[in-house]
Amino acid sequence: MSLSPLARQVIRDLTQLLESHPRAALESLRIASPVLIEALQRLGNDALDRAQVEMQLLAWLAKYPQSEQAREELLAIVRAPEEEA
Repeated sequence: MSLSPLARQVIRDLTQLLESHPRAALESLRIASPVLIEALQRLGNDALDRAQVEMQLLAWLAKYPQSEQAREELLAIVRAPEEEA
């Protein structure tokens, strides 16, 4: 999973604002921070889930060996970032 386009845009805008108008950026960050925090928490939770799934898949593959192609395709599914909405 990746950050939503909205969260990425807010981060870009705040970064630009910080460079040119630091006080305005701080006020904007105060307002936008709940949305960014939620997006980052979801990203962190999904990353943990993905890592746990990969560990379980590797354990399963060790117990039930597959062809190299099948192994790589299964791992690619787990490792691939989700498509953005």
